[in-house]
Amino acid sequence: MNRFFKLNCATALAILLGTASAMAADMTMRVAALGTAENPINRCGPVAIAEEIAARSGGRIKPEMYLGGSAFANPTKLYEQVERGITDYTWAVLSYSPGRFKLTEVIGLPLLVEDQVVAARVLNANLDKYLSDEFKGVHVLALAVISPNQWHLREPINSIEDLKGLRLRTSSSAVGDALSALGAAPVSMPVTEQYENLQRGVIDGSVAPWATVAAFRLNEVTKAHVPASFGASVGVLALSKKFYNGLPEDLRTMIDEEFSGPELGARISNCWNKVGEYAIGLTKKAGSQITELSDADKAILVEKVQPVINGVLDDLEAGGMPAREFYAVLQEEIAAKTAQ
Repeated sequence: MNRFFKLNCATALAILLGTASAMAADMTMRVAALGTAENPINRCGPVAIAEEIAARSGGRIKPEMYLGGSAFANPTKLYEQVERGITDYTWAVLSYSPGRFKLTEVIGLPLLVEDQVVAARVLNANLDKYLSDEFKGVHVLALAVISPNQWHLREPINSIEDLKGLRLRTSSSAVGDALSALGAAPVSMPVTEQYENLQRGVIDGSVAPWATVAAFRLNEVTKAHVPASFGASVGVLALSKKFYNGLPEDLRTMIDEEFSGPELGARISNCWNKVGEYAIGLTKKAGSQITELSDADKAILVEKVQPVINGVLDDLEAGGMPAREFYAVLQEEIAAKTAQ
């Protein structure tokens, strides 16, 4: 009996020690994100947050970076990789997975978002109610809204009518349809190919956030910029379910309480503001023209683009999604938070 008791005590002690050892063990977190480590958005948001998670874990979580130029940084693969558990943590822009996040991307329709930080808070507050099915394969930390698209043109325009016939680069089908409604010719093109094609005159402009001007030196090949709030892209900061579920309970709690939710989404979204301000400074230094739309042009814009928005919502409704309800909630809550 005494021998049996000693053996069971030894076994229990080994199990406890093994459990403690496993909890204390270093956990590698494979981080994959669009852009290099020096990219100002990464330094402000996704990469900085990964490093903060590691620090708050007391060094138990060890980030292993796979950023721009590495095997796991292909923007079209980022979401799929974290979903499959190939990587553990990712920052992925949803437009690189066209057609997959249809309801989420309703917030990116033209004319809805003017302040991406406000929009991110609203989007994350409605994540569980409306969008959980679209992200069921990952553990979402936050959704972020990239600053709204503006029109960056090789030559100035005097009115919205001057868009007719212009070849404008875009990465969104809804934005492309809206451009077509205005008489422009949308051109689907990776962001990395803008500079050369603007320089050569293959395209007449690009529909993109202000930050793109700085990131890709578009200030060198454009002479005019029109703030139009013409749609916005959405990005997701996520962990693989395998990695999250494998964490000790205290680290899961830490992530849930300190690195999740609307304020984290707002923090990442805000990263585009400083880069955008820098880009505006570059365009002014280059002598480029920044022209606000007149009230008359804004009215034309709404008249021409609203049917495109309605068409997108109708198509989503036909597919069984509560698109109109979700769009109305976004409109109402964005307006309310903007007025605060």
